[in-house]
Amino acid sequence: MVRARSRRSCWFMHPGKKQWMNQASSVVYGLAAYKLLPSQQTDIKVAANDDRQQRQQEELQSPHRFARLLYWFAILCITALFSGSLRRSAQIRLVSDKQSFRFWVFSQQTSAGYCAGYGHCISEHIRPFWTIHGLWPTNAESWPKVCNKTINFNISVFDVIRNDLEMYWPSVRSMNSSAFWRHEWQKHGSCGLQVFHVNGMFRYFNETLSLLHTYNVTTFLIDEGIFPTINRTYTVVELYKALTDNLRSKANIVCRKVNGFAYPVLTEVRLCLSKYGLELIDCQIDSYGCGNSSVYYLPVGEGNRSQLDGCPNTL
Repeated sequence: MVRARSRRSCWFMHPGKKQWMNQASSVVYGLAAYKLLPSQQTDIKVAANDDRQQRQQEELQSPHRFARLLYWFAILCITALFSGSLRRSAQIRLVSDKQSFRFWVFSQQTSAGYCAGYGHCISEHIRPFWTIHGLWPTNAESWPKVCNKTINFNISVFDVIRNDLEMYWPSVRSMNSSAFWRHEWQKHGSCGLQVFHVNGMFRYFNETLSLLHTYNVTTFLIDEGIFPTINRTYTVVELYKALTDNLRSKANIVCRKVNGFAYPVLTEVRLCLSKYGLELIDCQIDSYGCGNSSVYYLPVGEGNRSQLDGCPNTL
């Protein structure tokens, strides 16, 4: 049917066109006559499928390969970051749980009372105002101490605050205040490295000086009309009220029995501070060694000067 339709249409053509159409028809007839054997068709399909699968695998492998590279690159970056963090953490990590604590105790002492209660002191280091005894981490029941020995004490670290330390944090029992500061750092300061405000020697001492200026017991007592004197005593209630009115929190007062005095002698006032913010919190213990009646708040003066001279050169 195809050949008959082609022949009839060619009779109306120009002879040159007729010849061209006959040639084209021959090609069509040849193509139509040629058929692939079944085995040849299968081989071609298999080859085509193989090529298509290979291209698909290559397309799939390319993003997978890139993803794997990104994965291992991320692993390397994370490992580098964590290794640096772990090295820093290892410097302050403890073998035991000694560094764990709940809050801080900030202790201020009166030179006259402390020296009367604990022994003779260096007169050059006596101050007429309350000075720093220490900033100590605590669990209330226990005191973590000497938590880290990897950071050596270096007095030059806080040269810029050295004069303030000499004035407000002197060792009343030693000519060498730096030995006292070393003791406070190694025993107490080294246990607070997990707290940002005090996680280093300079920060520890500088922050403690700042606490003294913020919570100054000398000023609190003067504001309530309480002055050091040998001529009278103050009740424990008076002392508590003077501190509470200014602090708005419960403090802890420490006293000591001293020969020659009918009542305990006031030696320290301890404030309790939150672990991380170093903000005032209530102390659980109101007093230690003060009793419930009266205490002496001794001045630095000629009346008890003999108690303050000739201190042995020890901490």
